Amino acid sequence: MYANCGKLNRAKWLFQQMPQKDIVSWNSIISDHFNTAEALTYFKVMENLGGKLYYLMKGEYGIKPTMEHYACMVNLYGRAGMIEVGYKIITKGMEIKAGLKVWGALLYACYLHSNVDIAEISAERLFELEPNNELNFELPIKIYDNAGRSEDEKRVKLTTTEWGLSVDNM
Repeated sequence: MYANCGKLNRAKWLFQQMPQKDIVSWNSIISDHFNTAEALTYFKVMENLGGKLYYLMKGEYGIKPTMEHYACMVNLYGRAGMIEVGYKIITKGMEIKAGLKVWGALLYACYLHSNVDIAEISAERLFELEPNNELNFELPIKIYDNAGRSEDEKRVKLTTTEWGLSVDNM
């Protein structure tokens, strides 16, 4: 509200006074600074805070992460373009076997940032975990299409047809 009235310093001060910042407050302060370098700074602070909370939860309080916690961390790093960090969490940092939510979060990050190599690994895991879900094939098809890899795109579509899945709308 303050930023919309041209009082960006007041908006920053108010944000800094908030004892707990949620997705709405972070989104507001970042979008208020959309045309300044501070937007990226606020984003990096938010990203680091997410990672610190995860490690604090695990190390300081001894809370065992659930599948949802891991999916959130993979999503956090993946959306920030740090796909390799998300992949490393899955391959080296998880105490439980990665499930659909975790691999799905990584695949979506690969789609956002055009990372075909890790997308292929993520997609394979999703196919193994849930082979009859045609939605698991949607992002790999789009990723190959965006990368100009039409032969791979056709191969995935053919696989879905062979498995009796519909890809008409993909």
